[in-house]
Amino acid sequence: MVGIHALESPQIARWDADGQLDAGSDISATGYPARWSYDRRTGMRTKPNAAATVQYLAFQLNASPEDFDCIFIQDHNFGTIGGLTVSIEIANNNTFSAGGIALTTAWSPGSSNARLANLNLNHSGSGSANAQRYSGVGFLRLVTTGGSHTPEVGELWVGRRRQLLQKGNRPYDDLGLRSSQRDFETQSGMVSSSVRYKGRRVVEADFNPNGTTEKSDITSWFRECNWGTRSFVWVENPSTAPASYNTVKLNDPEFSFPFTGPTDRQFSLRAVEQGPDFLDPELNP
Repeated sequence: MVGIHALESPQIARWDADGQLDAGSDISATGYPARWSYDRRTGMRTKPNAAATVQYLAFQLNASPEDFDCIFIQDHNFGTIGGLTVSIEIANNNTFSAGGIALTTAWSPGSSNARLANLNLNHSGSGSANAQRYSGVGFLRLVTTGGSHTPEVGELWVGRRRQLLQKGNRPYDDLGLRSSQRDFETQSGMVSSSVRYKGRRVVEADFNPNGTTEKSDITSWFRECNWGTRSFVWVENPSTAPASYNTVKLNDPEFSFPFTGPTDRQFSLRAVEQGPDFLDPELNP
């Protein structure tokens, strides 16, 4: 579960021609502001105002930046463009020079617009098997490289994960989906339907954590999604399918964590996927 979104409330967020924030201006296309890349929702994309062979979506994080150890990109057109390399760079200065780090997180989406994820962030010299958590990062940018192109991004989520030790108690439905339609019935009995949405993930799970760390992670997660009032990322299978994640929101912004034994507590999670970009229709068009 990922409640933190480190890009929220940035000091600067913009598409920038040279990727540096010491000068220059926002080259976001009119009507496609950079703020749409960190609003915890899909369906509204940001993009630059002109094509180029290298594009930069750059951020100066807020004055007290959150720690992060995972990155998600959802609702983009990288595959439609084709042939892109997509990478993330961080720095402690606005020119991304001294102290700049290129994370080994890099994607080659090819012809796919499927969502992207990395739960094993690291950089050169840290060891490819050593997942890193980054603290105090002042500057971050998304870089797309290829032929002349105009990238579009619905959400760039830079977060801190809180990992549960097991899936929900049985019975547990890891495939629960919901669709919605509006029906109209004529006097002759013919029913016609208008689809509102389809293939929305429903997360309903109960847990009984007893370890101190896991219990602390669960309470921290609730606070990190603004006490349950904001969307968060749910990664069903982080080890085997990290990119098959859902952006979800609690049905009710409340938290109950009663003892059920000397050390066990009861945690019930009820959330629904936030649209319009749902995972299952993406995987099974």
